[in-house]
Amino acid sequence: MNSREEQIERFVNNEMTPQERQAFVELLAQDSELKAETRRYYLMIEAIRMKGEEEALHAMLGTTSQKKRKLSILPVRALLWGIATAAVLIGAIYFAFLPSNNSVEQIFSEYYTYPEIEHSRGNNNVVETLQTAIHQLKQKQPQAAIDLITPGTLQSDYEEEAQWILLGAYLQMNEKEKADSLATVIYRAEGVFSAQAEQIIHKLK
Repeated sequence: MNSREEQIERFVNNEMTPQERQAFVELLAQDSELKAETRRYYLMIEAIRMKGEEEALHAMLGTTSQKKRKLSILPVRALLWGIATAAVLIGAIYFAFLPSNNSVEQIFSEYYTYPEIEHSRGNNNVVETLQTAIHQLKQKQPQAAIDLITPGTLQSDYEEEAQWILLGAYLQMNEKEKADSLATVIYRAEGVFSAQAEQIIHKLK
């Protein structure tokens, strides 16, 4: 048995630690072939279990071949229900351990774009500050970006860009309520980032 098969078996038999299970579920999200193999293993285990129950039933009742054919309808139906149950089970386990489709991190990666700062509009010091804040976001340092967005920056000619950078920092920090509140402000301002803010508001719900 290779390590991949062993992982599947341990997952199905609930023999993994919580950390191992989470890591395996993340692999399922990335590897459709692994997900299919795991589903097949579930179905195989269920089929073996149902076959064993069928044989035990025949042995207990001492049935003849003719009676076996009549009785076999029940195990077949049970097997179909077992297969359906197994399919539902793997889906439930799979989705229970996966992050939400609308996780804040995913919202940032899919709906947030870094702003372009135009030098011609205002104070060069503010421009440099905003560019530094954008750099901090790109380096996954949201708190450092927040520290750069002062009240003076928010009241400058670059208010929209400053708010948008601040929103990006809140998303990176998983500050859902703050992100939703600020995105609403940006959306209502009907500025350049209004449409993107509306999408983010919708996904944060």
